[in-house]
Formats: sequence, structure tokens, C-alpha cells
Amino acid sequence: MHIHHKTSKRRLATIDHAMAAVALFVLASFLGIIVVKVARIDLTIVIGIGVALVGYDLWRQLAPRR
Repeated sequence: MHIHHKTSKRRLATIDHAMAAVALFVLASFLGIIVVKVARIDLTIVIGIGVALVGYDLWRQLAPRR
């Protein structure tokens, strides 16, 4: 029973990582369309910084704890 609990927990962690990657991809794709259609350098910089911050936050939250 204890082994099953660890396996289940690992599976949930894998699902969390996959969903986070999909969410980041969807956000970047949506904002990428806006960047291409509007084509303003200031908007591109702000969106790039925002997506980078989201990626960093997801990486920090999903990284294994030490």
C-alpha cells in the first residue's frame, strides 16, 4: 500500500509538470499571436519579459525540493 502511494504521488507530479508545460505553451502562443499582429517593439519586450517570468516561476514551483 505504501509503494502504491508513492507511485500515485509521482504520477500526479508528472501530470502537474505536463499541465504546466501545456499552460506555458498556450500562454506563449496566444501572446505570440498578439506580438505578430500588433508588431510593436515595446509590446514585444513587455510580453517577452512576462512570459520569461511565468516560465521562471513555473520552473521554481515544479523543481524538486531539496
